[in-house]
Amino acid sequence: MHDRFIVHPQSADDDLGNHTLAFGQHTYWDFCLHITLKTRFYAHFYWNSKTAFFDVYNYDLGETYCTDGHVYVKEQTCHWMVTEDGFYVTRQPDRFPEGARKLHDWSNLIPDTITVHPQSADDDLGNRQLVFGNHTDWSFCLQTFLKTRFYAHFYWNSKTAFFDVFNYGLSESYCVNGKEFIKEQRCYWMVIEDGFYLTRHPGEFPNGATKLHDWS
Repeated sequence: MHDRFIVHPQSADDDLGNHTLAFGQHTYWDFCLHITLKTRFYAHFYWNSKTAFFDVYNYDLGETYCTDGHVYVKEQTCHWMVTEDGFYVTRQPDRFPEGARKLHDWSNLIPDTITVHPQSADDDLGNRQLVFGNHTDWSFCLQTFLKTRFYAHFYWNSKTAFFDVFNYGLSESYCVNGKEFIKEQRCYWMVIEDGFYLTRHPGEFPNGATKLHDWS
């Protein structure tokens, strides 16, 4: 990689900000594992016209690809290698690419601002301007008889799209059930150049994502 790239790691509790790296440089951070094994860090990567977004640490990654330390309290070290053709995780970075596992590719980013206008029969949430890497969210209570529906218009330069972003069928097929006594669901739409994807795990995109709509 001949140009600098940016990595922005964060978790639900900690935003570590942008780190600008040149070839051969590295960045690192440490943290304590959550007692329930739910510790998760994800990261956005930006390199010229390309981007990526995925989990850089979760329990499964730690158990599968990271190196256990030799201390009484279990310590793990995880190494990500970033190259032109994608993202590799390895236990032995000094022997790369031997023993490394490629887990993610770069994607082409949307270089311009997009507008999303979500609404339902009762609520108009207005236009929201987003650049790549941003997100917007809203919450609502489900109607009785499973009739809750939100739809949205999307605008990007000369392209547009219009479709349901939430209804009962989508929620049952693609959304994540919360652990609360009263059922809570989370739905994640990923918007890229070639269309619209729905996924349960945005940090693992495009793995596990389903493309449901195109730009027109």
